[in-house]
Amino acid sequence: MVSISVKLRRIRVTAFSGRDYGIDLSITLARGDTEMSLTRHTVIDYPDMTTEHILSDIKKAARNIKIELNDRPLEPSSIKVVIEDEDATKQAIISFLKELDARIQQLKAKKIVDGYVSLVNAITATKLDMP
Repeated sequence: MVSISVKLRRIRVTAFSGRDYGIDLSITLARGDTEMSLTRHTVIDYPDMTTEHILSDIKKAARNIKIELNDRPLEPSSIKVVIEDEDATKQAIISFLKELDARIQQLKAKKIVDGYVSLVNAITATKLDMP
């Protein structure tokens, strides 16, 4: 089994759906000098559980990067993905999702149109940059 290390660089909201109160996330990862992005639509019901799903998606995506060992491609099942500083990354994602969830709850509570657009803009402008 071969271990590879990936680092979360950024998560940003690319779209918001008023229908299901879901968000589209663009997740940027780095493995050495190589960066890759993945997108994910999610509804934030439970930030802790959603974070676990995001980390799982990150590991699946990183596992599918073509890796060769001795000029032979490795099977994705033989690759173990390790997220750098996983505990801190997990806590940062949870905080990010809780902030987003609070903004979405404000939006759900809106009974009048006044301020609706600014709340949607605040949601879509939310991002998490990792050091």
